[in-house]
Amino acid sequence: MDLFAGKDVLKSPYLDLLLGADPRPEAVYKYMQLCQALCDVRNGALTGICAYGPASDFDGLETYNLSVAPAFRRSGIGSRLLQRMLELEKGPIRVRTGSTSFAALSLYQKLGFRMKSIVSDYFTNHYAEPIIENGIQLRDQIVLELKDRSSGHLFGN
Repeated sequence: MDLFAGKDVLKSPYLDLLLGADPRPEAVYKYMQLCQALCDVRNGALTGICAYGPASDFDGLETYNLSVAPAFRRSGIGSRLLQRMLELEKGPIRVRTGSTSFAALSLYQKLGFRMKSIVSDYFTNHYAEPIIENGIQLRDQIVLELKDRSSGHLFGN
């Protein structure tokens, strides 16, 4: 896995994969200015990306984007990217995902993340077009946190 500064992945094919998980280019450009990105490449093809950086609303890190290319989903790439990030960074980490993102919710909880809060109507208030996932309109955001971590450095410190 390779580690890049966030601003260095704001080009294809990285940007295409980031936009697959977050279809708002303006949001991706904004948070990627502060992020680092772990990338999984196989046979010269980008298969997954995990972008993380300082959290906007608490003293810790946030995983801003985790995306795996469709042909490689359910093969452990997302889990390996998150596990590598957890090896590199210490301290509390939050992730925000959709209430209809069942595979993501399962993955995060298997890695020890716990539900912190629900932001009702987040996706209907922040996205111009409805997002349909697993046959359900995505409305609410789930915030998960992993805080029982060994002491160590935080991103940027």
